[in-house]
Amino acid sequence: MNQLCKSSIFWDWNQTVREGQPLFTPCFLSTVPVWVIHGWIWMVSPFYVYYLFNAKTNPNPVNWRIVIKTLLLAVNTLLLIVQWVLEYTPHHSLWNAAVLGFTLQICTQFLLGFYIHMERWKGFVTSGVLFTYWTGAVIINIVLLYDKIIKLEYVRSTWLFTSFCAMYVILWMQWVLSCLTEIPKPNNKESSPYSTSSFPSRLLFSWIVRFMMRGYRRPLKKKDIMSMDSRDKAGYLLSKYQNYWNASISTSKKCCIQRRNDFPMLESVGQSLLAMNDVGDSTQPEYHPSNHSLLRTLIKMFGREFLMFHLLAMITVVCKMISPQLLRFLLEFIAEPHGEKGQLWWGYVLAVSLFVVSALQSICYSHYLYMSLNLGRRLSATLMSALYVKVLAISHHSKQSSSDGEILNLMSVDTSTIRNVMMFLGMWFESILEIVLSIYFLYDILGYATFAGCGVLVLLMPMNVFLSSRLFKVMQKHMKLKDDRINLLSEVINGIKVLKLYAWEMIFKDKMIDKRNAELRKLMNVKVIERIVETFFHITPFLVMFTVLLTYILISDTPLDAKTVFVSLSLFNVLKYSVDDLNYFVRDNLKFFVALKRINTFLNAVDIQEDSVERCQQGKAVDIIDGEFAWDINSSLLKEVNIAIPEGGLVAVVGQVGQGKSSLLSAILGEMIKIKGKVCVKGSIAYVPQQAWIQNATIQDNILFGNKMDEKRYHEVLGACALTQDLNVLPAGDQTEIGERGINLSGGQKQRVSLARAVYSDRDVYLLDDPLSAVDSYVGSHIFDEVIGSSGLLKDKTCIMVTHGIQWLPKVDNIIVFVNGKISESGTYEELINHAGSFAEFLETYLMDTDKGDVKGEVKVEALQGTNGSIFDLRQSLNDLSKRHLHVTSSTSLSTETLESVMADKVNKDDIKHTLIEEETSETGKVKWKQFMTYFRTIGVGYCVLLVTLFGLSECMTLLGNIWLSRWTDDPVMTSAKTNTNGSSSLHKRNIHFIGCYLGFGLGQIISMVLYGILCVLRTIGASRALHANLLHTTVRCPISVFDTTPSGRIINRFSQDMEVVDTMLPLNLENLIFCIISTLGVLAAITYSVHWFLLVVIPLGVIYYLIMSFHLPSSRQLRRIISTNRSPIYSYFSETLAGASVIRAFGKENQFMIEMQRRINDFHQADWLDIAITSWRSLYIEMLGCLVILATCIIAVGTKDSISPGIAGLSVSYSLTIILSMNWFVYVFTLVETSAVSVERIAEYTEKESENDLINVDHRPSEDWPGQGQVTLSSYSTRYRSQLDLVLRNINVTIKPGEKVGIVGRTGAGKSSLALALFRLIEPVSGNIEIDGERLTDLGLHDCRSKLTILPQDPVLFSGTLRMNVDPMDEYTDEEIWNALEHAHLKSYVLSLSTGLDSECGESGENLSVGQKQLVCLARSLLRKTKILILDEATAAVDLETDDLIQRTIREEFRECTVLTIAHRLNTVMDYDRIMVLDKGCVLEYDTPQNLLADDKSMFHELAKNAEIIK
Repeated sequence: MNQLCKSSIFWDWNQTVREGQPLFTPCFLSTVPVWVIHGWIWMVSPFYVYYLFNAKTNPNPVNWRIVIKTLLLAVNTLLLIVQWVLEYTPHHSLWNAAVLGFTLQICTQFLLGFYIHMERWKGFVTSGVLFTYWTGAVIINIVLLYDKIIKLEYVRSTWLFTSFCAMYVILWMQWVLSCLTEIPKPNNKESSPYSTSSFPSRLLFSWIVRFMMRGYRRPLKKKDIMSMDSRDKAGYLLSKYQNYWNASISTSKKCCIQRRNDFPMLESVGQSLLAMNDVGDSTQPEYHPSNHSLLRTLIKMFGREFLMFHLLAMITVVCKMISPQLLRFLLEFIAEPHGEKGQLWWGYVLAVSLFVVSALQSICYSHYLYMSLNLGRRLSATLMSALYVKVLAISHHSKQSSSDGEILNLMSVDTSTIRNVMMFLGMWFESILEIVLSIYFLYDILGYATFAGCGVLVLLMPMNVFLSSRLFKVMQKHMKLKDDRINLLSEVINGIKVLKLYAWEMIFKDKMIDKRNAELRKLMNVKVIERIVETFFHITPFLVMFTVLLTYILISDTPLDAKTVFVSLSLFNVLKYSVDDLNYFVRDNLKFFVALKRINTFLNAVDIQEDSVERCQQGKAVDIIDGEFAWDINSSLLKEVNIAIPEGGLVAVVGQVGQGKSSLLSAILGEMIKIKGKVCVKGSIAYVPQQAWIQNATIQDNILFGNKMDEKRYHEVLGACALTQDLNVLPAGDQTEIGERGINLSGGQKQRVSLARAVYSDRDVYLLDDPLSAVDSYVGSHIFDEVIGSSGLLKDKTCIMVTHGIQWLPKVDNIIVFVNGKISESGTYEELINHAGSFAEFLETYLMDTDKGDVKGEVKVEALQGTNGSIFDLRQSLNDLSKRHLHVTSSTSLSTETLESVMADKVNKDDIKHTLIEEETSETGKVKWKQFMTYFRTIGVGYCVLLVTLFGLSECMTLLGNIWLSRWTDDPVMTSAKTNTNGSSSLHKRNIHFIGCYLGFGLGQIISMVLYGILCVLRTIGASRALHANLLHTTVRCPISVFDTTPSGRIINRFSQDMEVVDTMLPLNLENLIFCIISTLGVLAAITYSVHWFLLVVIPLGVIYYLIMSFHLPSSRQLRRIISTNRSPIYSYFSETLAGASVIRAFGKENQFMIEMQRRINDFHQADWLDIAITSWRSLYIEMLGCLVILATCIIAVGTKDSISPGIAGLSVSYSLTIILSMNWFVYVFTLVETSAVSVERIAEYTEKESENDLINVDHRPSEDWPGQGQVTLSSYSTRYRSQLDLVLRNINVTIKPGEKVGIVGRTGAGKSSLALALFRLIEPVSGNIEIDGERLTDLGLHDCRSKLTILPQDPVLFSGTLRMNVDPMDEYTDEEIWNALEHAHLKSYVLSLSTGLDSECGESGENLSVGQKQLVCLARSLLRKTKILILDEATAAVDLETDDLIQRTIREEFRECTVLTIAHRLNTVMDYDRIMVLDKGCVLEYDTPQNLLADDKSMFHELAKNAEIIK
């Protein structure tokens, strides 16, 4: 350096600092200002050049900015050359600091020119590197300009000064141009305001101000949300995720082939590890989950962003450490003897330096906040997409290990947890670094006394490690209990109609409460451990400070002074927050890894065997060779399956319940595990499941299923599937929105919509799983003829139909009979009958039973009419009778057309869309105090006051302790001891006095915190319990119409996401808010106590603070509400996909559904991204306001150094350093509290929903034996489903006598099911009333009414739990009574075959039982209740013939003395009833005995019977 500077020295402290004005040496000016900024840009150039060359090329057009930048660079280079010549001429040496500096600057200009044009070529809109360079150059050259002016260089060297000034003006012009954005080349990609903003705009977050202004002027709406950058959207993130995930699969066994050529997204994601053997090999495949690391995949995806925000966090830590050192210099300056005012500027420089360091800390922290939260958002979007992809690919066996509720929790709770804690992930390293640096600097100040404090930390560390590990285990158990609760809740919501019909809703509510209590007990364990950990961390700084001070006064003879105490106090404040943060970081890191582990386990589950079904180009349409299939790898269900179905063939699959008919279709779809064999399918597949899967969309959307609209084919399909007349009676025709699970359609309508979807798709192979079971016989015949049969729309297609209807069998090409999972025989109808095998025996048995049942009714009717029609000998001619049966059903189809043509009410529905599910609304404006008071009242207002008092007392103890420290340092004994060495005994006494009082303040703080912690845990747990109980009670008591119009995901969101906030986030945020308010007030009080002039600064700063709050809160608040409402559609769609994944896969629509899910995820995350940006904007400007507080405090302290003591100055400045965190944390926490209160608001919204009438009317209860006779009277009865809808029953006047059997018939929409619901008061009367045995139903409580009636519904609903619980959930009956009911329901032998009998698990929604078995369980329930009135809602439509016969026989025997009302789709099932009720448009069209109605040739019932050839 001396050689470069010749005789000039590099640095002179006295010249620069000790003089009245700062002067720099020529050597310093020639090197440091030049080398720093130019050296920096050359150091980063290798990395930046690499980045530029790897960026995609998309050139921007040449514009005036590029031209001006280039011209300015050229002029600047010429000026630098001129200065180089002027400097070189007198020295004639290159080895000169000034010459080398100009040489470096000239070279830099060429590098800058390369950057400018390379960035234009790559399509950059702004440059952070160039902006940083120009900013640094402008700031650094201020020092050079100052020096030249001070040294009068404009007089001594005019040319140099002029060229320098010209160059400086150019620097400013370049800086201004770097603040502007380039105009990018137009493209089709969506761009966000962030990606098109300039670097200064990004640095200061000014790009979000326009959006905030819109939110300030009016409440934001969804249409106001700005688009994200394409790289932040779910599609891009999923693609990137798949690339890294697929790369990790390369080390695993690959046995899967591409399933869908049109779905590249799912080609390799989460591939199955099944190592399949060759065809014919009897060995079992390898079938176990993969062990890929999700964490490793995410690190590869987001590792760079993760390191970037940690780099910003590290810079923030360095700034935190620099501030106490600057404070140390400042206090040394203030402590200097009065009168030395020559260096007063040095004090102001230190004050400004503190401001600059704090401002840099604020900027880095705000961008750390933005980057980390944005990374968490992107991570959440990636995991949501990955989970959705997995749901579309996971095998049935793997899915059984996770309930729908658990999988939904992964999508909702776990992804939210990962998103929320991302900013704290790995931050424990920065906290530990802060702790280490704090201890190091404390040692520099306090010496060996610091190690005493380190000893305290070391002693507390094992306790913290133990508690943290214990917390991890307890949190896992707590999340499992939460999954169980959500799973049961999902089942309760899906089965709420059945629960209300059976009056079981309160029983299941109690089960939910039990699960909730178990969850809360575990949550209390979590909170207790967290509170212990938090208390330890909270008192640790005091224990360390006390130990250090005690040790210091015992081992050191040097009295405490302001510099020692308050620099130490400042470092201890850093230490305190670092230790507190370490607590949160460790806890949140544990949450992150718990959630990630759960998602990782699910993503590694085994997928469907993609190679189990081969796509053939020639040969048979469906070909299975020596197939063996299983749902569970350990137990084969289908064996020795050999099927060869030609193109265009129509094949029926028959067999009894549980024989494997539906499983065969699943095997063809590839849903089952293929143990061995070969399955080949030629062409595309359409699938109609036994239980129709309907989307929450319009009827048209359900039928189109993503295909293009073909008007002609669409109307053909509607007519063929008998949907035309249904659309005429629906509110908006095919634009009517169908509720979740098709809740506003009948079973037959759902099945026909499902069939129409398959027919419209125009596939090659159709798999139909009993598609005609839920429709009327005449509609079934129509559909068979128009769709499935030889003249139907599918006549040229390959159809495999599972069926229980023998009437269709003569019309099929081939019949496959399944017995015990094997094909017992196959062939044509005639071949199987002539073979006299199991099929012929099955038909003979059925027809013999029919002779006693249905046909007996026909004989009876014909006898009543006096006709001479003959009855065929069933045992002698199976063929003839089957043909007659077919003719009857075919004729019935004509009757349907006649009925519909006569009764249809044509309604013009053009351009009408009936919205059943309204869009979720949200409040606007401020969160009302009512919501806060709701939570406070739940805790207890008195307890809230006590909690605030205890917390405030703790903070007061801390403040008083610090004030006491300032008194200690300013004590006269301490001051005199610095100059007098003889007063050691008095010094020791004073030290003991002060340290004792300080200990008292600390003990007060500890006691307050402990009491606060105990009370806080108990009351917040109690509040969570009360809010959940209230929400649950209100939800189960809602009318059924609420569940019809509200998606289940929306309800579950209240119980999962919102309750999670109430359980954990709201108490934590309220506690942090109290802490921020009290600590901020304490800081302001301490500064004002020290420096009274500060009051003049507080007022304007307070106004600015209020304006910032008022400006940002409306947008932030409304965005949080939009985020909440955008979250529910994701969960609803996810739940819908869970239920229909097999249908989606069968149609190959995975890509379509994935795109829709990505759209919903993007809608959610776009609002979340804007909220993150606003949060970062607020953080930056609030912290900059705090920096102004620091600047004002320091300037006042420097300006009044002669009038304040060092102790008081130290107290004020050290407290001002904490104001940044306090002010920013206050706004952040206040926003979080408002956001958390939105959850209370959303819960309160549901607690205020309308409720059904009282369950028990204590003023009017029926007798114990009511109803004793079973007489039902409807008097002028009218009702509707909801207030805004038309009447569904109109002026009904009917009397049903005790013991009568009444058949209720009518077309779809006539009001048959509505009448049943009216009896159970699921819908209430508009006028009139219903009486049963003289008791008016509206006078009774709902449970008294419903528990005395019995219904056997069309769709059997079971719940997770044992068989005993499903039959007798109220635990009212003995085992003997239950076994007796099972015996009469023909289930006893099956239950006895189970290893655990009545305690056998039914599985989620009864998935361990077949549909027929589930219906028999429902029959057993009815047998146990056995009330005087029984309602049958076509209870046997979805079961096989044998099960149908068993149910009908049991009903006749067990309910022969009861009043039976049967909603019938098949007329022959009610021909022997006492009376028939014909309904149309909600009115009773006819009501009489079958004989009288048939005798009247003008009656509608006569016409129906005649068309069905029941009469001649």
